[in-house]
Amino acid sequence: MGPPRPQGPGLHRHPYSETWSVLEGEATITIGDETVVAHAGDTAVVQPGVWHGFSNTGSGTLRMICIHASDTMIQEFR
Repeated sequence: MGPPRPQGPGLHRHPYSETWSVLEGEATITIGDETVVAHAGDTAVVQPGVWHGFSNTGSGTLRMICIHASDTMIQEFR
């Protein structure tokens, strides 16, 4: 049994923007062709139609607020 694998949603997209705010922990975020590492206090915004995803790559709990700019969540996975 090896170390735990990072957890999070696979690549997906929405027809509206999504905003993330990291409250605790470390997230590795993929937005299109870019990958960034975000920590508590960091915010990222994904434009409509852009493939994106994130995973918990820290050693502890990841807490994020994910704000979807839509009344209804619409999500397409790659």
